[in-house]
Amino acid sequence: MKVNNLVKKENIMKTRQTILCGILAVIIALVFTACPEDIDDGEKPPAGKSVPGDNLTAKLAWVLIPGNVKSGEIYVITVNADETIIPFTLANVDEGNITIILWGSGGEKFISPSISGNLFSVGSGVTLVLDNNITLEGISSNNNSLVRVNNGGVLEMRDGAKITGNTASTNAGGVSVGIGGTFTMNGGVISGNTAASSTNYGGGVDTFGAFTMNGGEISGNTTVGYGGGVYVNITGGSFTMNGGEISGNTATTRGGGVYAGGPFRIVTGKISGSNESNESLKNKATEGAALYVIGTAAQRGTFGDDDTWNSTGTLNTTNDTIMVANGALQ
Repeated sequence: MKVNNLVKKENIMKTRQTILCGILAVIIALVFTACPEDIDDGEKPPAGKSVPGDNLTAKLAWVLIPGNVKSGEIYVITVNADETIIPFTLANVDEGNITIILWGSGGEKFISPSISGNLFSVGSGVTLVLDNNITLEGISSNNNSLVRVNNGGVLEMRDGAKITGNTASTNAGGVSVGIGGTFTMNGGVISGNTAASSTNYGGGVDTFGAFTMNGGEISGNTTVGYGGGVYVNITGGSFTMNGGEISGNTATTRGGGVYAGGPFRIVTGKISGSNESNESLKNKATEGAALYVIGTAAQRGTFGDDDTWNSTGTLNTTNDTIMVANGALQ
């Protein structure tokens, strides 16, 4: 009898343990279902206010309606599908400065123009951020750059963003930075763009304003004129390279990688030349495959704590690869 009672008690204990384990498993499952924000699945949008709308066109229109936005705020536009849209001018003169972030949900999302023109023209009071999974894809017979940054406007690229596939009959193939405009490339790729006329420059980027490259890649762009990768205009243009790589670009005449008419300052980065063993990395041009310089416009060096430029030497027109780390040639 005592043995039977012990067996019964042991079976009861096992049953209770099984039930408790089952209840615990259900509770854990409910917690994770109720709190999906605690799960890092790589699909979290950037911080900011989510913009309402059924599609990208509606969301872009919403941020341009007076009264919908406030100065200093960040607005996140989630792109859920590939879309072809009419060109948009993003400016916010009345409401002050705002930031608009484009972010692709569920993998890479392509945004293309339905007609010729700047897919996005960024004006005063607006910072446009191209975030992860956003690809701006141009057209083969465009009459302008894929993105234009005007006076007072700001463009930022981040990792996972791309600007590609645009052939322009005027201005740069990829990004054109106007006087007073600012473009900061923190990551991403600008590739496969063409400035198709001998009177327009910069296959990837042309700048009459301020262009800073902190990371990313400018590759495989072409110009019939100057500056296959980047063209720095002698009037108002500047280019600061703190990181990243410029390779595989072509200029029919001068500056396969970079044409420096205005100030070009490199702290860290690589500009490939025609001496690269890997053919795909070679920047190509009749003069200055890696870099073409007007006067003393190109320098290497570092920035001090107060952003003072400390030059460690000048750079001259060259066909050979340029590699710089913290102001020192490698």
